[in-house]
Amino acid sequence: MEQPIFYPIGTPVEDLDTPVAVVDLDIMEQNIKTLHSFFANTTAKVRPHIKVHRCPAIAHQQLQAEGNTGGICTAKIGEAEVFAQSGFSDILIANQIVTKQKLQRLASLAKTNTITVNADNLKNVQDLSDAAQEADSIINVLVEINTRLNRCGVEPGQPAVNLAKAIAKAPSLNFAGVTTYEGAIKHENYEDLVTETHKYIRQVLDSKEAIEKAGIPVDTVSVGGTHNYEIAGAIEGVTEIQAASYVLMEWNYVPFRPMFKPAFKVMATITSRPAPNAATADCGHKTLGPDKGLPMTDTLPGLTITRVSAEHTKITWDENEPDKLNVGDKVWVTPHTLEICVNLFDYMFAIRKGKLEAIWEISARGRYD
Repeated sequence: MEQPIFYPIGTPVEDLDTPVAVVDLDIMEQNIKTLHSFFANTTAKVRPHIKVHRCPAIAHQQLQAEGNTGGICTAKIGEAEVFAQSGFSDILIANQIVTKQKLQRLASLAKTNTITVNADNLKNVQDLSDAAQEADSIINVLVEINTRLNRCGVEPGQPAVNLAKAIAKAPSLNFAGVTTYEGAIKHENYEDLVTETHKYIRQVLDSKEAIEKAGIPVDTVSVGGTHNYEIAGAIEGVTEIQAASYVLMEWNYVPFRPMFKPAFKVMATITSRPAPNAATADCGHKTLGPDKGLPMTDTLPGLTITRVSAEHTKITWDENEPDKLNVGDKVWVTPHTLEICVNLFDYMFAIRKGKLEAIWEISARGRYD
């Protein structure tokens, strides 16, 4: 558990102890405005996915912006429980809930909240129904369709129809619609992104039409993400977009979605100078979570992060250049993957124009249950 050091509002960011998770409010608010304004006049709306920040304070700002469904997405039942306690009553758990204990928790949560969950298996449908009946609650269920990742979901077409029929017949379940997670499609060529987006979402819409022909109404078509929100959101028949990364943004995503800027960074302190062209910072695996790739720093031109160990990050520069960093200097590190990095902190410090404005608890941190 992180031992927080609380500072007065207005404290200069450089006076915060390190390593520390920092959110630039001006950038975050602009990211929200950029995405949400697109949905202001569209039929489809954005349902923010909280997996990258796990912070109710941020989610409240997302739902205060225009163009949203009024609800959020989570990945786990534990996250949903945390956000329900923080005032969010419309929650889509974009995942399968299978174990007996989690089914009981899900059904209990659905007694006082609008809870939706994905399903791709007949046995799971029966188990969801049994749990909801026992708790005297109603669980909304989306048929998840496998379109690209081969991770979860039934195949498009008749398999989706068969599952929708089973859900529609099951006591205490409400068939809510169809969904897919096609994964982040990262293309430098925009036309390729458009083509692939339509390819995968078409499979979902075709399945929707087949289900409707079977006499079952389909209210929700939940697809897409930050990578294609403006493409998916303009496709007729799509009702909501599950977007996550846009609000804080990770640096490896920026080349493909340049309309968003990284709002979340880790501030660290240089603690050693092991070589003339190298410095060591007081952040490492335990704060950056570089499982999928090295972070980057734009503190000064020419700096490169070359290695991350448990407690330290090595930063180097061209040996022919003069010293760039000294012991005690602050550096800004942008994580490669936000979901992993943010999950390592209990608090994030919100700054505006270099001064502390708020301290937010990352309440769903570690709630992988």
